[in-house]
Amino acid sequence: MNISRLNKQIPISFFLICYICGYSQLTTFFEDWEIRNYSIPINVTQSTEIASNSTVNINVNLSNQIGNVLPTHFGTNLTHFLGESSLNETDFMDNLNNLGDVFFRYPGGNGSNQFFWDGNVPSSILNDDQITVNDLIDGTGWRISPDEFSNVLIQTNSQGIIAVNASYARYGTSPNATQVAAGYAADFVRHMNNNLNANIKYWEVGNENYGPWQAGHTVNGVQISGTDYGNIFNVFVDSMKAADPTIKIGVVGYQKPKSRDPVQQRWNELVLPEIINDADFYILHDYYAKYGAVLTPEEMLIAVDTTYSHIRVVNEAIEKYTDKKANHLPIALTE
Repeated sequence: MNISRLNKQIPISFFLICYICGYSQLTTFFEDWEIRNYSIPINVTQSTEIASNSTVNINVNLSNQIGNVLPTHFGTNLTHFLGESSLNETDFMDNLNNLGDVFFRYPGGNGSNQFFWDGNVPSSILNDDQITVNDLIDGTGWRISPDEFSNVLIQTNSQGIIAVNASYARYGTSPNATQVAAGYAADFVRHMNNNLNANIKYWEVGNENYGPWQAGHTVNGVQISGTDYGNIFNVFVDSMKAADPTIKIGVVGYQKPKSRDPVQQRWNELVLPEIINDADFYILHDYYAKYGAVLTPEEMLIAVDTTYSHIRVVNEAIEKYTDKKANHLPIALTE
């Protein structure tokens, strides 16, 4: 989702990592919660006083605590294609700092499944319907590299969430492509958390792998299934947690109750039984409007209510297709 931002356009996803589904596995997103007190900023901008009579009255009941605001509630994509030159722009970095304590998601959305973090891009891939070898992304050069991403987190006092390349397990040419891809993801974990001490706690295995727009969806004429992705996920979890057992790893889920796409129709049904004992959280994506739509504030607020439908879709699938109860998995909306 692209949203106009301050002086330079940042590709932003409506990004929210939050515990929105219930009371089990609270530690996944509540581990860092702490009480925070509001303090008036030193520098403030005075607004022009409105002379006309008010038409809206707002009453705030400070004693009514609806819920805890988590440190994982707010964030934005900080994508590789913004380029390292952006990080040298004072206005750009000031804008990132002004976002406050947020999560930055890296390296991108769809590009995550084409991203080779250390620049070791394969010279060939299997026949993928969406990409060729020329579409693979080098994590070095002019792009924002993992090292530069780590520096941004330090400079802005923020935290990161990284989506690793799950589709490499599909279009890789090695006879044991899934193990190779999982090992490559584990090396990414080691580089960020051991070499750079970036302390990336949350990791995603892939991005929208159920979508026909995604690298790895259809390879050599064979479409991915939820079972295929679930098996890939489990191998990735073993490798990545061997690299750092403290990390939390999320699985790609599908949020809509209906779809005409056969892969999406059965995605949760086939994914959940495979990952239910290994996933730390479940990932959903939604843009809440048709592409290019211009919404009024009222329409935007109404659209966000569909989040409750997404939660219901996941919880009903958990109860129907696994031996777990609803609310077993925390849900993260990361795009």
